[in-house]
Amino acid sequence: MTENIQITTGVLVALIIGIVEVLKKAGLSSRYAGVVSLVLGLFLGGISAFIGTPLVQSLIIGTVMGLTASGLYSGAKALIK
Repeated sequence: MTENIQITTGVLVALIIGIVEVLKKAGLSSRYAGVVSLVLGLFLGGISAFIGTPLVQSLIIGTVMGLTASGLYSGAKALIK
């Protein structure tokens, strides 16, 4: 069960990064990319509450996903520059 959560979380982090990148190309200011990542993480984490994960755990996982996505994006951006 834990392996499934880890794989799903990794895929969702990649999805969050992709969505934020698309939004940035559509005109979202880079300034708000971290906030959007966090909101998307919380949203996607909240959805997992509907499939049986306790709400608090879902929101914590969502927060970690959003913060991870924003950190991975800014870290990759720093490497490119």
